[in-house]
Amino acid sequence: MSLTNLIRSSVVRELLKSYFPKNPALPRSMAGENIKILPCSNRYGLIGTAFDYLLRFYLERLNKNVKLVVNKWVAENVPHIPLQRSLLKKAKEIISEAKANHAEYLASGHMTKSLIISSLQLAQLDFIYRAGQVSDNLGHFYEEDVEELQNLMRVAPADLFKASRLCVLNPTFGHASSLVGGADADLLIDDTLIDIKTTIHLKISRDEFNQLVGYYTLYKIAGIDGADSDVEIKKAGIYFSRYGLLYTFNVKDFISDDKVIEFANFLIRRKNN
Repeated sequence: MSLTNLIRSSVVRELLKSYFPKNPALPRSMAGENIKILPCSNRYGLIGTAFDYLLRFYLERLNKNVKLVVNKWVAENVPHIPLQRSLLKKAKEIISEAKANHAEYLASGHMTKSLIISSLQLAQLDFIYRAGQVSDNLGHFYEEDVEELQNLMRVAPADLFKASRLCVLNPTFGHASSLVGGADADLLIDDTLIDIKTTIHLKISRDEFNQLVGYYTLYKIAGIDGADSDVEIKKAGIYFSRYGLLYTFNVKDFISDDKVIEFANFLIRRKNN
């Protein structure tokens, strides 16, 4: 069971609510902001995952002069799972072309249509790996999806993601990730853990807060792969990509270390039973 599925189970939701009853809320000044990029279709999950790829590509180039940790793309796992030969061949072709487009972008800084198409195709592969969902149109894309992703990138402010010391893309948590069947967050910028949400809803739901609590707990157990052992997460938050807004909060204001230890012990007991 993944971290996402685990925290949505009724038992764990109630446990986390009892441990961390105070849920962060957006300040009134931010909560009243108007949406900038509306969805063009009902392919919300696909657009969200494709945007995650594009933003990480962007941050990889933006933060090339600090300590940069770039983990393997989730899509790269697909050729190693049992699939029909034709699907495996298509997955390898998608990854190979995406690698070429990615390398060209890092060199030029020009986010081409080909790179955006690759992000959509990589998102399709993510669904295969994470949920076993194989699209009937694997590799196909819609022009309106390309335009929507271009617009989402257009409103992403560079200054929100410029690191001064450390940038980790898709942070993972050593042996602690195995406690929840694998877990990777979206971003760590210096001392701030960031989840990316491509949603029309400008609020922090209980599930979204629980997700951050889960990542923070795994970090407290085993640290961040590729980062120095003295890296300390002091803030956490969510980037609302359709609004171009990043909200962060001080971890200590909402997540007490003693309860994190209790939740960590719960995860360890659950794994061992």
